[in-house]
Order: sequence, then structure tokens, then C-alpha cells
Amino acid sequence: MGNVEKHPAGVATVVHNFAQQTGAAMGVAIFGMVIAALQSFEADVHAVLGHVGFAIHGKCQRNQR
Repeated sequence: MGNVEKHPAGVATVVHNFAQQTGAAMGVAIFGMVIAALQSFEADVHAVLGHVGFAIHGKCQRNQR
């Protein structure tokens, strides 16, 4: 890129950044779809809330001592 003029080099950089961001977003979306297909949403919510509740309960008990 050192021998390329500034404008074409800037356009190439923009295209590269756009492709990289789009690929990352698509990867996250596809990964989320796969995970959602493997597990039910309700079970995941219960699991997360259970862990959060356990962590909060444990922290409250430590603060009271």
C-alpha cells in the first residue's frame, strides 16, 4: 500500500474495515442462532437468573458478616 495514492488506499481501508465489521456481526448472529437452536430460551433465562441470584445472595451474606 506504500506505493498507492492516498485516495485509493483510503477507499481500500474503508472497504476492508467494512468487510471485517460485517463478518464479525454475521459471525455473532450465526453463533447466536446455533446456540438458540440447541437450547431453549426459557431454560437459559432460568439458568442465568439462578446464577445471578446465587451470586447476589452470596455477596449479601458476606457483607453482613
